[in-house]
Amino acid sequence: MKEFFIFLIALLLGSGAMAQWFPQNSGTTKNLNSVYFTDANTGYAVGDSGVILETMNGGSNWDLQFSGTTHNLKSIHFPTNQTGYIVGDSSTILKTNDYGTTWNILPNTMQMSWKSVFFTDINTGYAVGLPDVYIPGDSSKIFKTTDGGINWNAKSSGTSVQLNAVHFADSDTGYVVGGYSVEDYNLSLILKTTNGGDSWNIQVYESGYYAPPYHSVFFVNPNIGYVLGTFWWGSVIRKTTDGGNNWTGGATHPDQPWLISVFILNADTGFAVGYGIYRTTNGGTDWWAQESSSIGYPMQSVFFTSDEVGYSVGQPGVILKTTNGGGNPVGINNQNITASYLTIYPNPSSATITIELPDITTPIKNIYLTIYNLNGKQLLRQPIMEPQTVVDISGLKAGIYFVKVISDDGVMVGKFLKE
Repeated sequence: MKEFFIFLIALLLGSGAMAQWFPQNSGTTKNLNSVYFTDANTGYAVGDSGVILETMNGGSNWDLQFSGTTHNLKSIHFPTNQTGYIVGDSSTILKTNDYGTTWNILPNTMQMSWKSVFFTDINTGYAVGLPDVYIPGDSSKIFKTTDGGINWNAKSSGTSVQLNAVHFADSDTGYVVGGYSVEDYNLSLILKTTNGGDSWNIQVYESGYYAPPYHSVFFVNPNIGYVLGTFWWGSVIRKTTDGGNNWTGGATHPDQPWLISVFILNADTGFAVGYGIYRTTNGGTDWWAQESSSIGYPMQSVFFTSDEVGYSVGQPGVILKTTNGGGNPVGINNQNITASYLTIYPNPSSATITIELPDITTPIKNIYLTIYNLNGKQLLRQPIMEPQTVVDISGLKAGIYFVKVISDDGVMVGKFLKE
């Protein structure tokens, strides 16, 4: 564990001269949530407060576009170079028919906070997210349009589990992943359709302490795909080679720090981003950390236009680019990282919580605790000066939150429920 801590410090100290992912000037400090390129030069990034950025020269310049909304934008997808779609909070759906020059808000009454969108052709698309109104038993819907976003039809997932991402391998075969529900927040969910989203079958529904919610899914073809899940102490990447009938990978310990998004180039090469950038060159058997100019903030999305050229976007307004496939690994392969557990009480709580450290051998100095929401967004960071620390959580919304503390002795983790 101490080796892993030293590895993180090395990333921080060496991120300037050695970085293989270089920062670009985004012109914004808003969190960026999704990135998509339609060709080698033309790309888009979307984020909080209605931010849409466009580059037409491979990221050398990013220009702010008019979105017509101040809602947070979460996902962008272009089925063609000319036509693209964006979804976000408060039922926001945007569409362009002119290569991203103008974006029009598509009216709808679905009352959803969208998290992911994917189109298989110019008219046929799918969107998933969180319903504004919870209905016990079957509140999670997958929405499909066949007329370019004018009308959307709800398809049942058969669950009340939060749906986080959608990806189609072809026009008929698609996957949706998620996790958490009001009834049980330790859940892993993978859904599959083979008839163009008209019906969905549950492939994976796991409950329990080691069931990670899945946040990202990517398929190379109908059979080979990856899902990325985030425990409250780390992340796991799983792979299928038979269309989701069986999944390999995963463990009861974190394979990497918190990761949020996965992008697969081909059968051998893929990338995962979050608190760090990772690459596999052997079909997901190993994931290597890469040098990055941004390690303190989470990256939210990654996209490659070729084997060598890729982009990643994240908080706060960070855009990174690589022109050599991310460069060489920093020298750390999958570490069997173990975590000790924080004592948090009262739990649940509505006002304050006390975070109690387990026994550690190092002095309590230069140690910080961080609190994250279910999407991995950092909400609070403060130093720890005593074995017991009282934290004011009255300003947080009701829900589940994670706590992480890193010291020379390792990673300490915990979770609490804000009433």
